[in-house]
Amino acid sequence: MVRAATSADVPAIVAMALRFRASDPIFTRIPPDPIRLGAFACDLLESGGLFVADRGGRLIGLLGVIAAIDPRSGTRFATEIGWWVEPSARGSIAGVRLLRAGEEWARAHDCTEFHCFAPWTPLHNEIALVLEREGYAAYETAFAKRLI
Repeated sequence: MVRAATSADVPAIVAMALRFRASDPIFTRIPPDPIRLGAFACDLLESGGLFVADRGGRLIGLLGVIAAIDPRSGTRFATEIGWWVEPSARGSIAGVRLLRAGEEWARAHDCTEFHCFAPWTPLHNEIALVLEREGYAAYETAFAKRLI
């Protein structure tokens, strides 16, 4: 079941966020701060843009969503800021249901587009395939460079 997250979910959300960050090589260069992750989860709770996949009282996934204004066009869009499904739940419908909950949130917040990311990990192609099946199209590749 996918539902809006609650404050009682924050410890489990932080634990999932730490596993997510540890799984992606780009994030291992910048150590995560559990306190900041918890505060960020609370910020997302206030906006209503934090969803969890719950299987029998155990959280197996999360999706954080924010809305923004494109400064070039004034168009309001939403973007996922964290999308994670526990390895034991991958291959289930949980990830797609989280994505759809984010899309519903975006529509309710007058967003005309929803942006998602497929990190360059071994799961990239699988994530891209899920997104394409849900109607998403790749439009840009992001690059990062460590400066300090």
